[in-house]
Amino acid sequence: MPKRLYAVVPTPEEKEQLAQRLRRTGGSVLEYKWTHIICLSALERLPVKAIAQRVHLSAGRTRLRIREWNRRRMPALQQRRSPGRTRKATKELGAEVAQAAAQAHPGDYG
Repeated sequence: MPKRLYAVVPTPEEKEQLAQRLRRTGGSVLEYKWTHIICLSALERLPVKAIAQRVHLSAGRTRLRIREWNRRRMPALQQRRSPGRTRKATKELGAEVAQAAAQAHPGDYG
């Protein structure tokens, strides 16, 4: 039988930070779920499948987050910017377009 995966028990300082993150409102839902995963795994010692059902994530993503916690601790719970194509439109360009649209009359364009 394979060995069960659990998160490393947080230090008292980390426990306080985890509790603050769970109480905080207005943050990222994903970061909240990640924090909840660590609390359920490290403190309540629930198996991965039970945690995945509670937080509505797949068992694979739950395992990945626990492994990241075990490797990097608190920084593993911070959501990073997603990679992808950079924006071509800037705020300045948006303001110029909005100004031009406000000055134009719809009849001028058919």
